[in-house]
Order: sequence, then structure tokens, then C-alpha cells
Amino acid sequence: MKKSVQEKNLVLNAVLNEIKKEDHKKIETGFEDDYSFTKKIVWKDNDEGYTPDIVVEFDNDTKNIYEIELDEDLNIDKWKLFSMYARKHKGEFFIVLPDWIMEKVKDEIKQNNISNVHLMYFKDSA
Repeated sequence: MKKSVQEKNLVLNAVLNEIKKEDHKKIETGFEDDYSFTKKIVWKDNDEGYTPDIVVEFDNDTKNIYEIELDEDLNIDKWKLFSMYARKHKGEFFIVLPDWIMEKVKDEIKQNNISNVHLMYFKDSA
């Protein structure tokens, strides 16, 4: 089931409210005017890539990435890239998702050997 941009913004704002409680240096997102715009992260061998929903930078230059997944159209290549990028910057990769797709996401992460991933889920009826 495809979710709307409005629904994604609701989830994004909830995540941003939690992130703002942390001691951070900078928040980037393409969805809110109050923050710097996120930059596309690319594979170095072909310059193809994706723009994360949220990037949080801390004083020690650690970077965490947050990606909001609201439906079953999962992009494993994007997750691999974000996981590696976060690890390279001594950070973590978070996938924010509704509870009804959590098992599918866990299975994909395991099958594709994606590490450095943390799941943040919320109750939602599909």
C-alpha cells in the first residue's frame, strides 16, 4: 500500500522531534525548510545513488542516516549504500517503518547481509 507524502511528513516530523533531543551539530533533510538540504549519496564506482530522508551530524563528525519506509516497495541497494556510508562516518543507519512491514524488512536485511542497521517502528494499520 503506497503512503502519501503527507503521511511521510508526519513520520518525518516525529523522528525529527526525537533527533532534536540529542546533542547534534547539524540536521539535513529535504522535507523541512528549517534544515539544510540532504545531499545525494553515491556509489563511487558509478556515481549512482540516493538521497536519504534525514542525515544527522554530530560534533565528532559522526553521521547517522534515517530512511523512512512506509510501504512494501523496498530498495535494498539504497539500504546497502546508506549502511556503508554511515559506517564510513562512524555512524548508524536507521530504517523507520510501520510495524506491519517489520518482518519483511528484517528478512530482507538478513538475506542481503546488511549490517549497521537499526529498525525504528511505529504502530500503523495498513
